[in-house]
Order: sequence, then C-alpha cells, then structure tokens
Amino acid sequence: MPRLRNTLVDACVVIGVDHNTDLTRTSPGSGTENSISDKIKYGPFKQHVLAVFTESLAYFPETVTRVEGEPFFEENQVICPNATAPIEASPSSGVRRSISHKPGTKRILPFSPEVTSSLPTFCYPDGGFIYRQPRDPDINYLVLTNMEGQRTYAVSMTFYCPFSMIESTVEKGQFLLLAETGPEDSFEALVSTVYVPICVCLVSLFPFMDTLKGCLSALIPQLKNQNINEIWRPIMKLATVVTTIPVPPPGPLAISFTLFGSLHVIHPPPEAGRRVVDIDLQLPILIFKPDVMIQIITCFLTQQRMVFVSSTYSLLTLIIEAIFTYLDPINWRLTYVPVLPNSLGDLVEAPGPFIMGVHSKLRSKVKQIRAQPETPSIVMVDIDKGTIDIDENNNVPSMPDSVAQSLLVRLRKASVAHQIMLASLPTKFTFEAVVQQRKDLAQKTNTELQETFLDMLVMLFGDVYSYMSFGNRYFDKPTYLQTIDDDDRPFYFEVLSSDAFERFIDERMENHERRDALAVLGEKMATQRNLQSTRSRTYTGRNGGTQQHQASVFKPVTEFFNIPMFIEESLSSGNFYRVYCNSLTKRLEKIDSKDIKLKAALLYLRGFAHIACDYPIEGLRDFHALYASSPDLFPRDFTAEVINSLDPNIRDVLQKEAFYKQTAMFRTFTTKDLDRKRNPSRKIPNDPMSKTDFEQRVKTLHKVILTPEQIDWLFNVLIDDNQLVSPESFRNLYKVLAELDKESENRDISGVHLDTKHPILKVSQNISTMKGMGRLVLTTELLYFIQNGARDATKITQVIDIKEIIKYNQQSLFAPGVQAVRIINSDRNIPPFQAALKEERDIWLCFMKEISAAQKSAIALRDNKLIEQGRSNILLAQALLELQFPLKTAEGACFFSRRAVDAEGLSDDTKDCLEMRLDPCVRESKRYTVMCIAYVPGNPGINDTASIWCGLGSGTIMVYETDAWNCVSELRYAKSRLSCLSLIDNNRLWAGSFDSVIYVINTDTRKSEQQLQNHTDFVSDVVKQEKSSGKHVVWSSSFNGQIMCWDAETRENIHSFTLKKIKPLSQIIPVNETTLWCVTADKILIVDVSAEGFPVLQKLNFYDQYEKPSLLEYALMVNDEEIWVGLKTQRGVVSWNTKTYKAEKIELTSDDEVHLCCMIRMLGSVWVGNRDGKVFVVNPDTRKIELKLHAHTDFVKSMCVTREGHVVTGSSSKEGKVCVWNAMFDIDIIDGTKRKKKLPEYEFVEKGNIPEGI
Repeated sequence: MPRLRNTLVDACVVIGVDHNTDLTRTSPGSGTENSISDKIKYGPFKQHVLAVFTESLAYFPETVTRVEGEPFFEENQVICPNATAPIEASPSSGVRRSISHKPGTKRILPFSPEVTSSLPTFCYPDGGFIYRQPRDPDINYLVLTNMEGQRTYAVSMTFYCPFSMIESTVEKGQFLLLAETGPEDSFEALVSTVYVPICVCLVSLFPFMDTLKGCLSALIPQLKNQNINEIWRPIMKLATVVTTIPVPPPGPLAISFTLFGSLHVIHPPPEAGRRVVDIDLQLPILIFKPDVMIQIITCFLTQQRMVFVSSTYSLLTLIIEAIFTYLDPINWRLTYVPVLPNSLGDLVEAPGPFIMGVHSKLRSKVKQIRAQPETPSIVMVDIDKGTIDIDENNNVPSMPDSVAQSLLVRLRKASVAHQIMLASLPTKFTFEAVVQQRKDLAQKTNTELQETFLDMLVMLFGDVYSYMSFGNRYFDKPTYLQTIDDDDRPFYFEVLSSDAFERFIDERMENHERRDALAVLGEKMATQRNLQSTRSRTYTGRNGGTQQHQASVFKPVTEFFNIPMFIEESLSSGNFYRVYCNSLTKRLEKIDSKDIKLKAALLYLRGFAHIACDYPIEGLRDFHALYASSPDLFPRDFTAEVINSLDPNIRDVLQKEAFYKQTAMFRTFTTKDLDRKRNPSRKIPNDPMSKTDFEQRVKTLHKVILTPEQIDWLFNVLIDDNQLVSPESFRNLYKVLAELDKESENRDISGVHLDTKHPILKVSQNISTMKGMGRLVLTTELLYFIQNGARDATKITQVIDIKEIIKYNQQSLFAPGVQAVRIINSDRNIPPFQAALKEERDIWLCFMKEISAAQKSAIALRDNKLIEQGRSNILLAQALLELQFPLKTAEGACFFSRRAVDAEGLSDDTKDCLEMRLDPCVRESKRYTVMCIAYVPGNPGINDTASIWCGLGSGTIMVYETDAWNCVSELRYAKSRLSCLSLIDNNRLWAGSFDSVIYVINTDTRKSEQQLQNHTDFVSDVVKQEKSSGKHVVWSSSFNGQIMCWDAETRENIHSFTLKKIKPLSQIIPVNETTLWCVTADKILIVDVSAEGFPVLQKLNFYDQYEKPSLLEYALMVNDEEIWVGLKTQRGVVSWNTKTYKAEKIELTSDDEVHLCCMIRMLGSVWVGNRDGKVFVVNPDTRKIELKLHAHTDFVKSMCVTREGHVVTGSSSKEGKVCVWNAMFDIDIIDGTKRKKKLPEYEFVEKGNIPEGI
C-alpha cells in the first residue's frame, strides 16, 4: 500500500500488560499492598509495547497467536514475531515460548527509537497498577524530545480491560493474567477479576492535542465491555484512519473527517513558521491570577529553572504548552519534560535551566531539593493552588512596569471574556450546536489571547530590529541595553542572555526576509514612536494602528475540505488515496483562481496524494505549481527525495516534461545511488547456512570487520538446534547492522551539528550529568556532551585519555541508587565526569571500555585499523542487543576489552620504527599471506599520491595510498594466489599469479589491460632489466623452469627457454646483460642469455655439515659483486661472488636464530625478514645486525621500500598483515652503544639506494 507522508499521526502504539507478557514488578512493594486480599490495586508492573500500528503495518511484538488484520491490514502487513498458533486459537495460559532474536519494536516505528523506549515510562508516570474495581478512562498529553532535538507529541487514552489474575502457589506475590474472565468459585483463593490498564497512544509530529483527544474519545464507546481479544478491531480502525488523514499546510484550509460517527477538524496555523494551536489557551488564565501569570511569563523569559506541580497529569502539558504559545516566536529549546514520571524524578536535581512537570505527590521532595544549599534555585508553579513560589535567594528581575500594567488589565478582562460572550449569545438546543458554539468561543478566546501576548512582546522587543545588522549578522546588544531605563535593565539583560532570545535573533539573521507578526508590528510601532524607547512611554495598544496587521496574522480558517468517508474495504488496498485525490481535483476545479492561498493548500495536499498513489510525475507537477504560487509551502526535501528515488525509466519521462525543464531547482537535486540499487537481497541466503557458508556470507555484513576467531564466535551465537544459521537470523542481523551503520554517520544530534569526521558509536538518552541535562555522544576518538539547548558540543575527554570508568549508585531523593558512572581522566587536573546513565549504564560501560582498549591497542601496536576493528565490535554488539540478545552475549563481540593488549612485548626500537599496521585481509573471509608488495609512485596530473599494492594469497590486490595509508582500491583479477608484483614503467604493474597468467594493470585506472598467458605453470617471478641501449626488457619465470623475455613496451615475447630437471624455480636475478641467476629450491643456475640455446654456465650449491645441498629461501643482489641467499634450514645467509662464484657463509649474530624469508636494500643496509616474524637491519659491510624489530607474528613473506623513506613488510597467513616501518635513520656507535639518528628527507634521497623502478 502507498504511504502518505504528511499524516496526522505517525503511529498508534498500544502499551500495557496482558496474558502474553510477564508481570514483572518495577519496584518492590509491601506484602499488604501486593497480597491477593488487597481490594485496591497490585503493582507497579513493567509495561510493554503490545502493538504498533502505522499506515501500512500492524506489529504485535508480544502476542503468541496470529492476529487478523483484515480489512485494515493485509496478511503480509501483520507481523507477530512470537506467534506460534493459528489465528483462531486462543491462549489458555500466560506461558510464553522462548523469544526469537528479531529486531526490536523500535526498528518498526517511523519515528525516533528513543521515543519508543520512552513511551511505556511516560504513558504510566506513576507506574503500571492493576486494579480490583473498574475505572474510568483518562487522557494524558506528552511531549518527547528525540535525538535530533525535534519534539514529538503524543496524546494517550488509558482504559481498563478485564482479566482473570491468578496468584502463584509457589511464590507469594507473583501473578499470572488470563484473557478470559469468569466466576471466582473453584479457585476462590487464587483467582481474581482485575482491571488492567491498556494505553492507546497516538504519536504525531504536530501538536494537534485537542483533535487527537477527540479521536481517542470517539474510541472509548467501541471498547466498552470488550476483553483483550476484542479490542484490536476498533483500535486498528482508529489507527488506520488517523495515520491516513493528511495534515493541511499553514493557511486558510482546514480538513474535516469522520471517525466512529463523530466529526473532527484539523485547523492549521495561519502562516508558515507559526505554532499549531489546538489547545484551550484560556486554561492558564483561569487557573492563575493575572499578577501570578505575569510572574510566570517573566520566569519563562529570564530562563529560570521551573517545576510545575499538579495532581492532574494532563494539566501539566496543557498549561506549559499554552504558555509556550503565548510567547511564540520566542521558543524554549532547553530541557523540557512536561510530564516527569516518578521513576525519573532525579532529573529535577540536574544543573542547568529546565522546565518540568511533576505530580503533586512529589511536591515535598522538590521542596527538599530546593532546600539543599548546593542546588540552584528552582521556581515552583503550583497548578492546583494557582500559585508561584520563587526561592528567596533567587532574584528574578521584574518585567517593566508599563508593560506589566498593560498586560495585567488585559488578562483581567480575558479571564471573564468567555462568560461574557456566552451570556450574550442565544441558547442552543441540540448537542451538536452546543459543541460548535463552544468551539467557536474557544477559537475567539484563543485569538484574543494570542493578540494580547503578541502586543506584550511588541512592547518589550518590537524595536530590536532597529539594532540588527542583517548584512553583518550582528545584533548590537550593548547599544540596545543602553537605551533601556536603569530600573528595567536587569530584566532585559537576563532575557537578552537567554538561549531562547539568542535563537530568536539568530533565526531572524538567517532569514531576514521573514515577515512574522512580531516583525510587522514592531516596525509599525517603531515608525509611530520615531524609534523612541518603548519602556518609557505609554503604549497605544490595540488602538495604536496595529489591529489591521494583527487581524491578518490571526485570521481564522475560512475554508474546509471534507475527507471522503473511509470504506473499510479500501483501507488496506490503497483505493482511499485515489478517491481522496479525485476529490481534491474536483475542489481545485471549482475555486476562484485569484484565491492563491487556498489553491496552494489544495495543490500541496494533492501533490502528496499523487505520490502516495504512485503517480510521481503528477505529484511533482503539483509541487511545481505550488512553488510558483507559494514558495513557503514547497516541500523541498521531500521533492528531492522523490526525484532521487525515481526509476530510471520514469526519470527519463520526467526530464522531458515542460514543467521540469522550466524549474531550475528541480534539476539541481542530485541523483544519488540508492541502497535499493545495490540489491542487498542477493547477499541474503535462502537456505540455512553451515559454518563454511556462514564464513562466506559474513563478509557482506555492513562495516563489520571480523577476525576468524570472531567469525567462529558469531556463528556459535546465531546457530539453531541443528547447528545451522537460519536465513531469517542472518537477514535480521544484516538489516539492523545496515541501519546502525547509517545512524552512525548522522552528525546532527539534539539540534547540534557535531563537527567530527569520526563515526558515532553511541548516543545516550536524555540524562542528568554534572554539567546539566543532555546527551553523551561517544565517537571513536572523543566523548562529547551536548547540553539541552546548547549550540555546540562540549568535549569531555579523548577516548585514549580515559584512565578508568567507575560504576557507582548516585543517591537521589527521588530514586536512591541511580545507576551512574564516573569517568576518570589520565590528567589529574581534569575533574572526573559523572553521568547518571541509569539502565543504559552497563551498555555504555561496555562500549567505552571497548573503544578505549582499541585505541590503546592501536597506539601500542601502531595499527590504526584496530580502531576500526573496535568500532566494528561495538556495531555488532549493538546489533545483537537490538536482536534481543542479552547484554552478556553482546559483550562477547567486544574482543579488545576482553583480552589484554600484547604491547609490552614491543621493544623500544620497534616502537620507534613501527609507524603503521595495515590489514589487507579485512574484507576476506579468512587470513591470507601477503605474497608480494609493490611501491607505485604518484603520477603527476593523474594521481599525485603514491601507493603500495599488496598481493594476497586469495588473488586480491589491496591498494593503499601512502599519505594517510587508507585503502583506496580492492582489485580482483587473478583466479589464484598472486606470486609477484613488479612496476615495469610509470603506470604499468605486472602481476604474476599461480593461475599461470601475468596481468598487466594500469596503475592510474587500476584496470587490467592485458593478460599474458604464455606460461604453463605457476608464475614465480617478474623482473625488469635495462639494457645498455636504454631499452627495457622484462624477465618472467614459472615453477617448472620456464623463463621468458618480454619487450617492456610492446609486451611481445622476445624469446623463452626452459630449465630441465630442476626443483621449483622461485626467483630470477639479471646480474648483467649476459647472465641470469636462477634460484631454485636447492641450487642456483647461472644461464648465459646471450648465447644460442641459453646454456647453463654454472650450478651453485651450498652443502650443509652432512654434505647435502642446503635448501635455498630467497636471494638479493646486495651490490654488483655480491648476492645473498637465505638458507631454509640453517641460520644465516650465504654470500656468492657474482664473478668468482665463491660462496661464503655469513653468521648473522643475534639472540634469535635468523632463518630469513625475504630481504631488501634500504639506505645502504639490508633489511632481512625472519621466519618468526622478526625484521633485522644488517650492515652489509660489517655483516652485523644493527637493529632488531619485531611486530609480525608469522613469517615475513614480502617487502618493498618507498620513496617516502619506509620499508613495508607483509606476513604469512596466520597473521596476514602489513607493517610500515620508518627507515629514515642511520646507526651510529657512540661509546659502544647503538644510537639511531633520523635523516632529513633530502639526505635520505641522496643517500638512499632505491631499487630500480621505485
């Protein structure tokens, strides 16, 4: 079914407990209060999300039986992850089957996951109690702030559903619910009929409080005398309607619709940027006397810490939201919790400005907190008593007297205006007429109150525009304050320093063309008074010429559009949208073309409707017409999203449309590669996976780097009873990881853009800290704190500087023992940071320890990729938590914090020289040997950055740029392992492979240009040689003794020959133009390549103590007269003279046996790789080891040098990693002690003996 984006309600969430959930107490109770004989209530119990309904989805996370969704939801739109029985079966007990590991509810909802986790707590602020007697339904209002700093509004209705409750005979005080109720006879001592609260919560991005209350009220008669199995049909009808109804744009058009036989109307704000007003603004005026009301307004404007107290939860939100509307467009952006649940009462103790609402039962505790000397002042507003209590130590400045007196007179009139208007109106005799009369009077009262407080704001701040320099984005605050009377200056100083006023100024600086009511009236007033101070004169008020402008601002809705009747058969099919779209078209055809605002509103609605009907071009045509008539309503982001998601064929049609060609902005929207084009379904298996299959599939997981050890661990976590991983389990893990990875790239948190390139690992809920209320943000490098309402994030500490994280219980008057952490910095001058993370504490502790351990490992082992590994571990742990695995299991993914870092084994020389570790096997399913490494210098004008190319045993080539050592390419051409890489010219790399092919790769395009397939066995070596004529040739060899000579430019085979009866030929060395040294497993053959038939001139062997030929490992031409060859079974090397062919054994003295695997020249030294992972720096003249380095844990298999002064080494498959060593040093002997001396770059270049081709 299509999805309409601008709907009244995003989701309908049902919260409570039933026969499918466990009854878990949230706090211990006394035996009397919770015994079966108690005739009042039981509890409190933990509340669960029982159901979630969106426009196209019905999700029942707890039910163990299938739920019938028709006609509101098709069968595939109803998700019951725990269902085991058919629809017609009904549970006979409260026993639940074991939970399958599926994405949690928060991944189902269309809004912030944090809102989901908060709803059960906020919908039951007192805790969830079960009652013995029936109770009337009640309505509550909530405002929740998500991670992006956006407010989400919710209206909830709690009704009470009958159940039978059984008390456990095993453990007193434990209960079980049954869906069916019956007479309490045979189980008189064990069974009771109880009334369980079920909360239906409508969640919206818009504060249509009264409209949503009306919808929920219409539901109540449908639920009367219904048991739990009978409530879902009316709730699904409610959810389907309210998640389908569109919200009208700001302007003159209201939308009306019918639900359960009652009419409901959605009134939009009069203009873009104004608040939605869908509450009774007279409530505060009726409760508070005018002088108290002025004090409350003053406290709002001067940014005080305020706590509202009431015995009725619903009044808290309504009163505060009404005051926010009075002060619009000066908006409160700091901590705001209008209904604070009892379990979160400790937030009142947090530092920093806030506005909160608590139940009157907490009044005494709030007073106790105020009395504590270390607690900042708190202003208490008692709604029940209509009073305000300002701490005697809190010197709140007074509002200017002239403004206060004017406001006082008008508030006195407003408090009785409703009754006066009602007295003059004729009596209505029908229910519908009475209701309509009350709505009309309420609307008129709301308008007058908005005008009253707008006049107040104009009197206070109407002339600030005269002190704003829009070009320089500067508000001249000092000069503005100088114009104010001395008595009033403290008030203005506090207001101008507040976050709300600073944001008010900034918003107008950013959009100086904005013409809101305050700007219009302020300019009018400034003109009338000749820019004189408003504080020192009498205000002309409503008779001063501003009425005309205000009337236009608060002009009531004049047009209504009635949504077509909802026909149940069309709800799940999507036919409703087509009927709705046709109705809009008919209305557009009838309106006057001069009524621009009404036409714009209808085009706005029809554009969304067309797209919901899957007519994107028609929808974009409507948006084009909307942009021409009313740019303020144009949905820019949504339009860009639609264009970017179009099918290529439809996009081709769109580009031919005249309206598209005429609108330059449409063409500026960038077309993006969408995830759907990647077709992730190809990566999801269809059959259960064995361990071998899993090892291959696990490579597709988003941004997850898994070692073989971790792959084994994850496989054991996911397997079922058949020792296989099901496709569903893998699909769920894949999906959650993809979503978490996307979220980690989001840098906008609580209205603050986090200026960091590092991925975000975790964002806390809104918590209390020593720096105030806000959110902790953990990245791979830093821990931030974003205080509510702040413009910027505060850096708490670098992850690497975290010395210790201590768990403790923070004492509070509201909740003794709040779970908190104390983060100790390694710098003693930085005080510990304390945060009350509550139920998230253990998760945060796990993640902070993991990334801290990864950072320390990366520094100790010179391997920055370990930070990525740590991030990957945390990503996987988060995914497992969301799949409902316990924390203990998820902690298993955090490998760094579970094992000690072996960094102490690194010698000082190793730490000095080791710059970086690279993991070229990171995308492979297992570790592979780094068979060969080649250095490719930058190519000016094409690719200025040099790179190293690592050939793996898998046949893959990983390319790393040497400026930051980032992997930039992954090339897969060879069908088997690579054996050698050789740079033949500036941009041609020849790669030999065990598939008998030499691949010629363009290093600029990184494409394979040619495949040389002349060899008949594994290619073992490729070497370039320069002739005296200046011509270059390339020699290649294979294990079977085949040797070929190629023209380096044309790549034509010049000649070839084959050495007979030899063991595998591993290496060839062109000593000069006539001789080629061919290294086999047990001998060296010297071939005359200039003579006909390519005769073997000499066979060189080195015999061991038993007079047997020693096995040879690797050869290096150290200088023109000397070739060193490693011995496979003996320590040291053999030096052969290239002219006399004499051999000399070189004993490389060391505490370790030197069984070399590879060698390379660098700065007059020879770097030797050993079989146990060590690297020795040898002086070829003295034949002494000058330096011993140890960072690998397996054979050092390959080496190369770079022009930047590095030696790069690669290891065998047990490790499969690359180490980058800084080789820019000389070794001096001073007083018998070796001293390393770093070389400047110019000396390195002059002294360096760089091999040919580098």
